[in-house]
Amino acid sequence: MDYATQEALFEIPTGYGDASLNRLVYKRPTGAIHVVISRTPAQGKTLAQLTAIRLRDQQRALPFFELAQQSERLVSGAPTADVSLFYADADRKIYQRSASFLVGGNLALLAVQGPTAAREEIDGMFEHALGTLVFRQRGN
Repeated sequence: MDYATQEALFEIPTGYGDASLNRLVYKRPTGAIHVVISRTPAQGKTLAQLTAIRLRDQQRALPFFELAQQSERLVSGAPTADVSLFYADADRKIYQRSASFLVGGNLALLAVQGPTAAREEIDGMFEHALGTLVFRQRGN
């Protein structure tokens, strides 16, 4: 099976699932804002089931986890789980806004996160990203 990245194309044995992660960093004097894109095989589960599993795992793993909101919406015509949450990272309180979609048998997650003081900016970046999102066919 061929696997393509932005930088290269190479062959891997069949049976691999895409569980890749990309992190973009916007450095600011008051704390960096991160855009995270991850992919996980859906393994036949629904978007609602995968969202519940992710939130349960985050609640267990993240100190001072607090779910702010959870809703469903359409993004580029696809059902999307929209989640806002807070957690602690060392001595900082973090705000995260995320969208999850099922794409080609994978759960794709797009999240924007950073210091809670940047919540309005994070929400703005998140809404702009979703407003410009276009799904495309992957070759792998």
